[in-house]
Amino acid sequence: MEVKLAAVRLRTALHDLAEFGEGALGNASKSEDRTLAQKLKPIIRALRDANKLVQESCEVLEANGGWSLEQLVRNDDKGTCKSPDSLDRLIACAQTLTEDVRSTTSFIQGNASLLFKRQLNETIVEESSVVNQTTSVPHTPTANDPGDHSQADWLEDYDYVSFESKEAAARKNSSLRENIQDNLKNKFDTELKVAENTVLTMANSMSPSTPSNGKKPAPEMTDKDKMLVRYYAVQISTHMGNLRQAIDSFLETVEKNQPPKFFIAYGKFVVVSAHNLVTIGDIVHRNVSKMDLKEKILRCTNNLAEALKTCVLKSKQAAAHFPSVTAVQEMVDSVVDISHLASDLKTVMLHAVQLTT
Repeated sequence: MEVKLAAVRLRTALHDLAEFGEGALGNASKSEDRTLAQKLKPIIRALRDANKLVQESCEVLEANGGWSLEQLVRNDDKGTCKSPDSLDRLIACAQTLTEDVRSTTSFIQGNASLLFKRQLNETIVEESSVVNQTTSVPHTPTANDPGDHSQADWLEDYDYVSFESKEAAARKNSSLRENIQDNLKNKFDTELKVAENTVLTMANSMSPSTPSNGKKPAPEMTDKDKMLVRYYAVQISTHMGNLRQAIDSFLETVEKNQPPKFFIAYGKFVVVSAHNLVTIGDIVHRNVSKMDLKEKILRCTNNLAEALKTCVLKSKQAAAHFPSVTAVQEMVDSVVDISHLASDLKTVMLHAVQLTT
């Protein structure tokens, strides 16, 4: 299981970095400095090739019967030369990734002012001015809106994510922290702060909007659509970062074979972080007028919501049958599914942003 967890974390992190690098390369091609794209292109190509190799190797390993020791082990016959298998290629690629990652991050960081001229604050200021000049701006759903899925309604579906009094939650978290390993305490504190602040952050950061008027959706993106997509793409990127951090902490807890009360606690952080993406997807789907984008967002949002429910079920089963390796593995797989489906939603939003330029 530890080999699979390490491979999944490598696969996810490398995919995100490669995706970010592609975006930076796109910005470089539009930069006033024409040499930027020429310098960045071979760096991103190396990262893209590594990402492809890792993705393909993981898929082959999964297709050949999983990650059990029996499937991965090979006889060490002396005097014979065996061609490298998928695991060998995966390990070899991981060993050479350090320099590619360092080159990518160093170049992007060193040229950030040229690659990312449009800063977040400028974007929000521009969109705020549009909001002030527009009378029909999309409306954020509230718990009182009839027919809407409010955040409280969504979280009721994930019944182990229960709302507690501040004092009760503090006592439970303090008890968990006292029993957790020292090297996990800092991560636990960080995830706890993210979970406590995430709902307030969502409420404060969402732009005001109005309910759909029921008119036939426009075939192309309107100015309101573009403003909506640009704004919530930023929000999704922020909450994807929170989700990745929560998943990493969860996987580390499983790797260290912590008992159910600990992986359930970290599972809450995963569900809360991913739920914010479901909320954003629901808002964008109901308010955007471009039909094909509306359908893509709805499909991604529904898939992510179903994955959250599955994760809750698998977490309960893992806790009930602990230390069953099979039950724990199914729980881990359900969390990995959340990561992939959340990335799908983010990808759709980022592609939509490209249509606004």
